[in-house]
Amino acid sequence: MCSSKTGVLARLSARLTAVICGASPEFIESVGEFAASIGVAFQIQDDILNISGVEFATKNICIGEDIHEGKRSLMVIHSLEHAPAEKSKRLLEILNAQPSDQPTINEAIAIITESGSIEYAMSVAKDIISKAWSKLEPLLPQRPEKEKLRIFTNYLVERKI
Repeated sequence: MCSSKTGVLARLSARLTAVICGASPEFIESVGEFAASIGVAFQIQDDILNISGVEFATKNICIGEDIHEGKRSLMVIHSLEHAPAEKSKRLLEILNAQPSDQPTINEAIAIITESGSIEYAMSVAKDIISKAWSKLEPLLPQRPEKEKLRIFTNYLVERKI
């Protein structure tokens, strides 16, 4: 889902920029894959913030909008696979009901949290960033912009809003 949603837009933007700059076909492909990867990591972090970010909650009506929408994020999938059966069943019930009341949304968030799914998603996002950077970094010339890109890339999975 993330790859087709956020990743594809990032991939296209990066590839078009590389084409306009006259980059080699290999570089165009590499920068496109890098951008798609950071787009996916960005989306995972956004999903994490949606259910756990204090700063996110202050800017939105309620925390857990993704629960209200019944979204099957990486954390939800992980929780469904790792939570006890009765908790997984309850989480599915809540997601399918698309609740608007905060206590029910909080119940779903508690199941996700208790199953270690937030930490798992954070780990996956950081791993995606690390792997993407390690593939692109050798292709980039040593310039100040390279360090700025590295900092920006890390920010995407460390941001609080």
